[in-house]
Amino acid sequence: MTLAGEDTTRIDVALAALLADLPNPVPGDDYPEPWRGLVAQLASLPLWERLEALGNELERIPGIDVDAFLSRVFQIDPRNPKAGTPLANSFTFSPLYKGKRETESLDETPTPSTPITSTASITFQGTGSGETNSPGLRTVSLEEFLRVQDSEIQWCVDRLFPTGGVSIVAAPGGYGKSWMLLDLAIECARGGRWLGRFQTTAVRVLYVDEESSERLLRHRLRKSLRGKGLRGEDLDIHFAVGQGFSLSNPQSVAQLRRLLEELQPGLVIIDSLIRVHAAEENSATEMSKVFAVVKDLVRQSGATFIFADHQRKPGHVTGNLEFLLRGSSEKMAFVDCLLSMQRKDGTLIIEHSKSRFAEPAPSFVVRIEDPEPGATVVRCLGDAEGLKAAAKREEVEEFLRAAIPAGEWVARKDLVARSKAEGISSRLLDETLKTLVAGKQLDRDDRKPSDGRGGKQAHYRWRGEPTTFHVAEPPETESEGVFSWE
Repeated sequence: MTLAGEDTTRIDVALAALLADLPNPVPGDDYPEPWRGLVAQLASLPLWERLEALGNELERIPGIDVDAFLSRVFQIDPRNPKAGTPLANSFTFSPLYKGKRETESLDETPTPSTPITSTASITFQGTGSGETNSPGLRTVSLEEFLRVQDSEIQWCVDRLFPTGGVSIVAAPGGYGKSWMLLDLAIECARGGRWLGRFQTTAVRVLYVDEESSERLLRHRLRKSLRGKGLRGEDLDIHFAVGQGFSLSNPQSVAQLRRLLEELQPGLVIIDSLIRVHAAEENSATEMSKVFAVVKDLVRQSGATFIFADHQRKPGHVTGNLEFLLRGSSEKMAFVDCLLSMQRKDGTLIIEHSKSRFAEPAPSFVVRIEDPEPGATVVRCLGDAEGLKAAAKREEVEEFLRAAIPAGEWVARKDLVARSKAEGISSRLLDETLKTLVAGKQLDRDDRKPSDGRGGKQAHYRWRGEPTTFHVAEPPETESEGVFSWE
């Protein structure tokens, strides 16, 4: 690949600045590809991942001598200690130059932002053929490993959202997750009970909203505060609404870092995940880069991050709602907690789909209602197992209405085959069939197949529908313990 001398210098300076955590003095919008994309990609990654990512990407560009390119970039950073220069203990190494000096070391222990090792080589150590004289991996014995006493898990919201963790509250659009997150912000700001049920830890809250307008958010806040009898001036909540924040934009991320340092919130709520990145949602590779930025923000701030996110509507899915989360499975893999929702009879059924640090809480029911004009209350009604089971049975009954045409008998084996495609287990199907037969909504007849082969099989039809059998002797049906002709 050939570039003009001026372009080469601009790209070298931009990459050196990114790798050394210096302000990038050269905008990259007018770089030729693939350099423009490379600069943007590095800017979105945590500092200590940039060197390896650069090496990996350079190896994919035809005609690039990776070691020569990196050596040229190394020479640009003014913080790079030149050979023969005394090393002061106060010198701040860039992660780019881990191993740059052969014999010197600092007295202080390196941190993730300033890793230092001793090696003479500056050859890139990544997925390519380059190697360094690194000291290798350090191991510890089981006894030594277990000697460390870990602190107990701290909770922003008891048994749901771990302090310093990342969580997602997911639901289809219009289900009310924003109301729930506003309730969460209010209760965490005062150390109350979220949804009237889950104890929170009192912290300062930062609420970043790229989903709603300021007017809508103020309207909901006033109704929520009135429903609780609270005043806004009594709560330590800070809002950043509709400012174009993006985890894919290095400038946005830098602004958020500064804001986190200034406010030092204990909880950061972001509504919603899809609005704050430019990655392809279905790509695990791209989403992992987004979450790498989130992980870095959490590590530096110590705050709990909770995202609103979108999921598909349940339909006939009767298993775990985690499978409805839109986009790559990287979301589910990354977060510490996932709450998923489905709606039933004016209520929300909340499923604790993932919990990394504790047993998942039992599913619970939430209602969002206006007890009086201008006031909204979001509250938990209790556990959802009974309601959830009833909802599943109703979904199966709806399936059976479509699968058994009026007046026709349908074999159980055919219903099982069709139900699997709808995500309905054979056990749930049989339970629902038994309930409908006992309730005299379905008729059941055990008979041989129409071809006469094999043993008897269960057949079902909706009661009260005219039969499609036109034979001299109609089939027998079992009703209330005796056989009767119909």
